[in-house]
Amino acid sequence: MYHSFQFGDSIQSVIDQNYLFFFGDLNFRVENLDIFHVKDLIDREEFKLLQENDQLQKSINKEKCFSLFKEDTINFPPTYKFILNTDDYDLSKKNRVPSYCDRVLFKIPTDDFFCRPLKYNHIPCLKQSDHRPVYASFEIRTILLQINDPAVFFFNICANNDQNLEINYQVKNSFNTHLRDWIAIYDENFKSIDDYITYKWAPRVEELENSFVQCFEKSNLKIQLKIILKF
Repeated sequence: MYHSFQFGDSIQSVIDQNYLFFFGDLNFRVENLDIFHVKDLIDREEFKLLQENDQLQKSINKEKCFSLFKEDTINFPPTYKFILNTDDYDLSKKNRVPSYCDRVLFKIPTDDFFCRPLKYNHIPCLKQSDHRPVYASFEIRTILLQINDPAVFFFNICANNDQNLEINYQVKNSFNTHLRDWIAIYDENFKSIDDYITYKWAPRVEELENSFVQCFEKSNLKIQLKIILKF
């Protein structure tokens, strides 16, 4: 499913982002073990054998799904299926083996990106569902932005009697532009990115045939862009 999401023709898919966390009720089950054997292992807090028979871990190891993801060590009991508002597993005639349905997976592209799991556990006190929620915390290395060397430089803004603005800016040749870049005019006291007076989608560098771009009009203010590229 995650391969199908795209941010645009020139943007990588979700799976290619720097840090990716995939979590929820993934509905994988413990298999090949009798339901009462599983319950006995849970009572003795012997979770290793349960995980060896976990469908998700088997699928990852065989590269059938989520092969690019990792998971922290599970040191808690299966999170499904409980009788509502109790600590008792549902061992009824439907024969649902207690399983680790609820998971937190993570992915980093290379060793240049640091992601260290800190905690992975369930929350046994929340009993309103037949699942027990799980949570995870991580330490990651963020990307340091070079704010002293901006990728876009704005120059003088000129206006004429018709309220046309001509904005000149310069883009570094090492900066990757894409079709969701935009330029906006704000009041100096703006408090949110949505407080713009007007905006204009910025053209991608490789799409420019000349330096003049058609106006976008909003709130009776027109913007004309003149692009200066630095190669």
